[in-house]
Amino acid sequence: MVSVQVVAHPTTDLDSSLLRLNFSGTEFLFGRFSEGIHRALAEHGHVRLSRVRQVFLTGQTTWTQVGGLPGFLIGVSDTAGKKGLSVFGGRNAPWAIATLRGVQFRQKIVVDVHYAEKEIVNKFMTVLPVELVLGRVGGVADAVEDGLNSKIERSLRRIRSTDDPRRPSEDETFILSLPATGHSSMCYIIQPHPAPGRFNVEQAQLLGVPPGPAFGQLRKGMPYTTESGTVVTPEMVIEPPKPSAQIIVLDLPSQAYFNVANHFDWLRTFQTSDLTDPGKAPTVMHILGPDIDPFSEQYTQFMKSFPSTCNHLLSHPLYVPDTITFSRSAKLTTALSLLSTARFPLSGTTSDSQKELPRSDVKVALAIAEPLTFSNELDVLRNQLLSAVSEVAPPSLAARIVKADIIKQSSPAGIGNVECVCIGTGSGSPSTFKNVIGTIVRIPSREGYKSLLFDCGEATYYGLCRMYGAGVAAILQEIKVIFISHMHPDHHLGLLSFLNGWIQVIETGVIYVIAPASIKVWLDDWSQIYLKLTVRVQFIDSESLTGTNSLSDARIPELYTAMDLASIQTIPAIHCNPAYSVIVTTTSQFKLSYSGDTRPNKVFAAAASNSTLVIHEATLDDALLADAIRKRHSTVTEALCVAMESRAMNVLMTHISPRYPMLPDFMCIDVLQRVLTAGQTLANEDEHGEFLLREISEDDKNWCEKVKVTVAVDGMLVKLSEMGNQEGWSDLLKLVSALDIERA
Repeated sequence: MVSVQVVAHPTTDLDSSLLRLNFSGTEFLFGRFSEGIHRALAEHGHVRLSRVRQVFLTGQTTWTQVGGLPGFLIGVSDTAGKKGLSVFGGRNAPWAIATLRGVQFRQKIVVDVHYAEKEIVNKFMTVLPVELVLGRVGGVADAVEDGLNSKIERSLRRIRSTDDPRRPSEDETFILSLPATGHSSMCYIIQPHPAPGRFNVEQAQLLGVPPGPAFGQLRKGMPYTTESGTVVTPEMVIEPPKPSAQIIVLDLPSQAYFNVANHFDWLRTFQTSDLTDPGKAPTVMHILGPDIDPFSEQYTQFMKSFPSTCNHLLSHPLYVPDTITFSRSAKLTTALSLLSTARFPLSGTTSDSQKELPRSDVKVALAIAEPLTFSNELDVLRNQLLSAVSEVAPPSLAARIVKADIIKQSSPAGIGNVECVCIGTGSGSPSTFKNVIGTIVRIPSREGYKSLLFDCGEATYYGLCRMYGAGVAAILQEIKVIFISHMHPDHHLGLLSFLNGWIQVIETGVIYVIAPASIKVWLDDWSQIYLKLTVRVQFIDSESLTGTNSLSDARIPELYTAMDLASIQTIPAIHCNPAYSVIVTTTSQFKLSYSGDTRPNKVFAAAASNSTLVIHEATLDDALLADAIRKRHSTVTEALCVAMESRAMNVLMTHISPRYPMLPDFMCIDVLQRVLTAGQTLANEDEHGEFLLREISEDDKNWCEKVKVTVAVDGMLVKLSEMGNQEGWSDLLKLVSALDIERA
């Protein structure tokens, strides 16, 4: 038998609709794979990746629909014993995966990508793809036999490991031409195979069949001869197979696609069961675009064309609730708001836009992922936490909670009002409490703020929208530059969604992207779908900024003007190849140094001299120095020592390993103690970190007493004037973890 479950619905932080079919432990997924889907499935435990056999992409082949697939494939490849996955989708699905040829994955991604051009049969079900094509007579695509473009095939083979030190070869820098397929959307009709009939034990025994191997023989379809000579056939003891109900997944992105779907006979295939039997009636999932009114007379008549017993599931952005998908992370940041409402303002929501289901002659239910995540009433959750914590908190912690309600208001002017927005602070893959890396630095200017985004991991845009709600447009307006440090997926897979979202919200102007050359190739590929990328995005190769104040690119002087820069310089990082750090100095003498992923780098430390702010990766604590060396990352003490070499005034440590699930053990750092014991903790340094092992001077000790160090947490806003002082955070979360508060 098959169980059908909705495992994702569209929200502010997850633009996905996904249906799971489970055949006694073997799973298949149908729907849209937006950014963040891997994290959502992992958090709520709906899907075990090791059991997923095939994925069927619905809708159009745009990054919005498939942007979460790379992260999902990484998760599948990380699953022990998993050998690969088959992905089916529209004609451009192989092309979409092939555009990832420049990504440096941690390991080989074993995936077979197919255009779902004809019936797909496996041991559990038969799937009929229906490709709706705009402008085609009849509206439905015919099967083709052309096969994949040779460049697409070659690119799919080239999805490679991060261990490959090569720069992109000439073959990898071509633009991968989008197949000329027109506008289409994939839908599917699924017919599960009949469930095996029940073995009638009583009847078998009456016929003289002994329990044990004889039963197994009959179950395998072979006859059995009893001691009396009677031949017992399987049909005599096994009931007929039970037909299973159809499942239909309709993905209609706009009214135009509905007009095509409305002329297709969705029940003409696989009519093997009694459609009037409620237990055998089809389930139809309607994944609809916002311009389709599901309760218009036309759409209601369309739903009535299905049997009256049909189960209709509606996934529509105006009707499904905007629940907070990553609820455990929301609970963490809401708890921390008890200590600092300024650093952890409650997430923005769009609850006012949700419509209620009207009365209808058709049986319609919302396609909502169960169990429900937090509602978007985080102020209710905060009050519940405040009441519960106040009863059990020790006096020192309770005093901090009382002070947390005071929010200082100040004008944007002044370096102290530089603000770091920590959208994601994790490394490698998204985890329950941390999304992958994405940090905005807001710098005061005469016009308000001018901002830079440093790295853009998967779902960075959606996380920003959740943080700011209706105010996200103002934040997007400030962002002038996006810096991508290197080609590992946790640093750039959110870039396309971010740029597309920025272009939709900000109607004029350009945004600068400073990144390795492979990012330009990736953007060029997708500009064939997102046409405005070519005119609204100004790309600057990171390599062109490695010389101090280099002006070799004509766009660099324009960048200086846009950000009020005095200088900008990239530094080759000690990580994969290519990878970069960056040093930015504004005309107001604010100096920001961003390490990206790197081993301790003497060149970076020198270039970052006297920085106002150093943002440095601190992936692992010192006990895992050997792992940091092997993976070319930095430990906490290494990051502090690099900042000390630079004499940085403020330090933000981020890119924290998911092995530290909630808050890392190093939240409250004794900087002086770390520096004084570095000779012991970093005794086994490699050649890159050796420069940190030196005698500590009085000036070093004075720096340790003055520097402000903050460990980044997802959803945190922190101004330079508020850096440091994270006492009580871990103690609070220990209390909250013990409380039985799961819903708002």
